[in-house]
Amino acid sequence: MNNKRIYHKILTVLLAALMFAGCSDTLKEEAMDFLSPDNFPKTENDLDAAITSVFAALRDGTTGGNMWGLHAGSDDYTATRGLNKQPWLEFNDFNLSEANSMLEKSWGGLYQTIDRANLVIKLQGNVEMDETVRTQKVAQAHFARALCYFHLVRFWGDVPLLLGEETMAEAALVGKTPAAQIYDQIIIDAEAAEAVLPKTWANQPGRPTVGAAKTLLANIYATMAGWPMNKGQAYYEMAANKAAEVIALNQYDLEDNFADVFSYENKNGKEHIFAIQGNVDKGIYGNKALRGSENKGWKDILADIAFFQSFPEDTRKPVSFRTVFKGGVQWENSKEGHPWVFKFDDVGPVAQSKAKTANNYSVFRYAEVLLLYAECQNMADGAPNATSIGYLNDIRNRASGNDPSILPLIESGISSADFDAAVLQERAWEFAFEHKRWHDLVRRDMVKEANMNHELNDFDPSVITQEDYLFPIPQREVVLNPNLK
Repeated sequence: MNNKRIYHKILTVLLAALMFAGCSDTLKEEAMDFLSPDNFPKTENDLDAAITSVFAALRDGTTGGNMWGLHAGSDDYTATRGLNKQPWLEFNDFNLSEANSMLEKSWGGLYQTIDRANLVIKLQGNVEMDETVRTQKVAQAHFARALCYFHLVRFWGDVPLLLGEETMAEAALVGKTPAAQIYDQIIIDAEAAEAVLPKTWANQPGRPTVGAAKTLLANIYATMAGWPMNKGQAYYEMAANKAAEVIALNQYDLEDNFADVFSYENKNGKEHIFAIQGNVDKGIYGNKALRGSENKGWKDILADIAFFQSFPEDTRKPVSFRTVFKGGVQWENSKEGHPWVFKFDDVGPVAQSKAKTANNYSVFRYAEVLLLYAECQNMADGAPNATSIGYLNDIRNRASGNDPSILPLIESGISSADFDAAVLQERAWEFAFEHKRWHDLVRRDMVKEANMNHELNDFDPSVITQEDYLFPIPQREVVLNPNLK
């Protein structure tokens, strides 16, 4: 995508409309003309198409190989050594260039989604329909915009804040907005979504709900409590309260078997709060990219050996890692010498691109809400309560198959520090490879500590500082807009 369009006046965004297909979770694609105030859709069906195009951009902008790169500085996976893997390796080895292609793709994809959301929000009044229903539908665009800016501010810090009110000339020269103001807008959008989104959308999987908005807010408050905003105790309390509200909805539950969370047949199951929908036409990045040479994979991403070796022998381990490859080759004797990421191996019907899967990309699931409550309640109150201990034990019980000899249960009387360490470690295991770990390490200022055993190339992790937590704005964006320097 031409990066000038990132700051382009949103009135000329081309929406590749993807219609929700009735009772099916398959998205069908229809082309639309350029949109402007004069030809913005006038009907409810057209508004649905415009909103769906927002989530099509979100899918393409946040589920590609570039997003795997942006999280490669965490300690759960590593990049393969090789010339064509350099973009991933730059993140993995904390040797990041402003010209990194993954920076450009992620930045562009997030702002494209924001552009489309801005258009829906700004021109919603053009649609002739019941105002209450319209507001509820448009709340999905507020959710998407909040989620995209949440990605941007965590990866880059100060970024341009574009809300669709700028002229073309103004948008092209918008400079960096302080992160505090970005967070203010994220909360405004997330609360707007929370206020009107329903608990469910009948026969329309993939649309955000009130539970998704509340889970987003819980994540926002937990992030703001830590680095770099350092809002502390009050925001931990806000995060715990918001997580409790999600639990009180009684809409979600843990799957009995961990493997079922990632099954194609169960891709919109009871544990999933919000997932980006995959399908055979427009798949989700994975498949060959996460497999090694023995299975004709591209070996873009491999499991980190130290992380694998630290992982408990519970039911999550064989779901998360593949250790025996085609021909019975053990991971130690494989060409790459690593376990593979196995959690996303149930791809369903293979998508058109060999690198993609028809399965979903989970953004929020119920296990995260339970662990967010546990972490943030303890941090707010200075000691875990019985509810927090119970939630952590719920996760451990499922993982161990209710066998305390594999994962001992947490007992009352545990210190606040020990409980905090246990929750953060449980998050690492539970959400391995789900793009949670890097953000946990950053907000809790643990990047250096975690990388002491991570696979780095000629890089001393002891020199990691907070300056390494945020990424440079892509070089091409700075060339186009000197106010971003």
